[in-house]
Amino acid sequence: MAWMWIAPTAQAAPLWEDVQQHLQGQWTAPVDGGQRTIDVVYEPLSGGTIIAERFGTGPRQSLTVYHPDGDSVLATHYCPQGNQPRLRARRRKGDKLTFDFADVTNRKKDQSMLRSLTYSFSEGPHVLVRTEIYVGPDGKDEVTTLRFVKQGAVPAHKKTAPRKAAPAHKKTAPRKAAPN
Repeated sequence: MAWMWIAPTAQAAPLWEDVQQHLQGQWTAPVDGGQRTIDVVYEPLSGGTIIAERFGTGPRQSLTVYHPDGDSVLATHYCPQGNQPRLRARRRKGDKLTFDFADVTNRKKDQSMLRSLTYSFSEGPHVLVRTEIYVGPDGKDEVTTLRFVKQGAVPAHKKTAPRKAAPAHKKTAPRKAAPN
């Protein structure tokens, strides 16, 4: 059987470009009233055909893989609970890109599950607002919004004017030793 590569459709291309442009890099968000932070890394892999997201650290770290799929972008979330919900973004609405629930594998009745994920790009290229909606085992929604700042970025309110180069020192003739 021969395999062939199918390029994303013209409709998916702008969504995929949004994901590639806005999500790459290392980001940090304060949680628990600023007592600790959560880190997330978005990295292109497989020749740029996917963006892999590593959310958090340690045994509770999750992985979400984003890739174009026909006229949409698909996100498969590998949850530390052991389930794998898939979410799909079909269009961008203003400054927001929302991934809605498509299906789930390996979910047990007592587990929460990611059912919606929205990214807002309204605060500029160095701030990413992420809203997650999990549905609990009882069917109730749990909504969390995190404000991530890109690492290495200087927030607009902290930017300063570029420093002027220091003047070059003039060369002077060597001093003669003082007489004893």
